Amino acid sequence: MQIEFYYDIVCPFAYIASTRVEEAVGRHNGIVIWKPVLLGGIYDLIKAEQGKAGSASDVMPVNKKIAFSKDLERTIKRYKIDLNFHKNHPVKSLNAQRLLTYFKNQNKRKILSHKFFEAYWVKNLEVDKFEVLFKIVHECFGDFDKEDFLKTVSLLTITHLSFCIVLMAPGVPYFVIKSNEGGLSCFWGQDRIHFVESAITGRSIPQDRLYITKPLKFPQRIKFFFDFSSPWAFVGYMQLKRLKVEFGNLLEIECFPILLGKLFQNIGTPNMPALAMTSQ
Repeated sequence: MQIEFYYDIVCPFAYIASTRVEEAVGRHNGIVIWKPVLLGGIYDLIKAEQGKAGSASDVMPVNKKIAFSKDLERTIKRYKIDLNFHKNHPVKSLNAQRLLTYFKNQNKRKILSHKFFEAYWVKNLEVDKFEVLFKIVHECFGDFDKEDFLKTVSLLTITHLSFCIVLMAPGVPYFVIKSNEGGLSCFWGQDRIHFVESAITGRSIPQDRLYITKPLKFPQRIKFFFDFSSPWAFVGYMQLKRLKVEFGNLLEIECFPILLGKLFQNIGTPNMPALAMTSQ
């Protein structure tokens, strides 16, 4: 089964996904099809608040940005990924994405994608400059027809981007699975890779744990803040029983009801965030 992987090298979550998706899909004899797109192009077409040149974190309230950053740190630590933000993040990726699109051979595109991700997220190179990109291509494959690339450069990435929009992608990484019956399953985010595996196998696949758990030696307390009106609070609540079973009597769980609307008001987000989202 083929799994289409839509990505932009300047997205940290696409970078994380690029280090995980092949192993996850390969466990079930799936094949990853690499599809470079322009994240800024998606933002522009869906009229995202941050604009086509911005980052999603630009428009987050401070509280959410802090939580977002901590989640990212936990994730890269869990998967032992070397990730360093570029001082000018987000750097324009148009040239890099067009160059990736130019290489139609999937094996070459995959190799070059990994190298471009490394150049940006590990080495913090100026991936918007052709001289940097051409050097990486040369290191991977030797000489290539630069003149042919430059002649066709303005036509590249458009097809993948248009298809991504048709599939209602709100960003990257985005995964698309085409069933034998012609149906499509689409998933957004590197933390949805276990859903991708489930779609391939037809059975439930558990999400990776951020930490390897050990039996408690001392009492621990979890404070659970919730509002009955939040579906995500309900999903979290349904996990509490499992935690008690796993960690036993040394784990104490305290539940604190709050007014979610008041919290949103205090941190500067809409009272109903879902109504402020784009249709994607």
